[in-house]
Amino acid sequence: MPEMIPYGIEQEGSDIRAHVAPLARRVIVCQTELLRQQCKLKKYPIGRATQEGVTGITGEGPLVPIYDIPDVRILNLTAKCWNFHWESFPLQTDSTNERGRAAVRIVRMILERGRFPLWVKTRESKNEEIQILGTDIIIYKRFKIQVKCDYQAGLREWHHKCTGNIFVQTAERNPLKKIGVQGTPSFLEA
Repeated sequence: MPEMIPYGIEQEGSDIRAHVAPLARRVIVCQTELLRQQCKLKKYPIGRATQEGVTGITGEGPLVPIYDIPDVRILNLTAKCWNFHWESFPLQTDSTNERGRAAVRIVRMILERGRFPLWVKTRESKNEEIQILGTDIIIYKRFKIQVKCDYQAGLREWHHKCTGNIFVQTAERNPLKKIGVQGTPSFLEA
């Protein structure tokens, strides 16, 4: 097997991960650090990913069961207003770039509609001048979100081709030198 280099959740600087699951019509959201800690347990089977135009494995990482992820949030986007977005979503056989752009569009729409979870620490304002002006809580936070198109993520009851897991890439080889590439996972144990 060609040499893989460490690249994935350990190297990224995100605060939050959003795994867009087109088959399930859901987005699985969690705090990156909690997922990173879960992956370090090394108790999950290893999934392998392939990339169109490349022979062999291009990525690998644990297949983490959704409900093993601490404080996971599942955004159910099955209402009719989302049908167009899912029906026009690139196919699993389309390029990773197309699927990635579509996944980012979905997450941006969720953010703009105020439905995306953001974990914040809060503090009550003790400043009387600010309270008199009608402000009791101030939040200062800049979030970095990593979006992944994880086609088969989700529970089988959501779609018969879902695996029950998310694929968390930890290593890759990138012979086509594409930026931000995650291949299509093939769910094989090591």
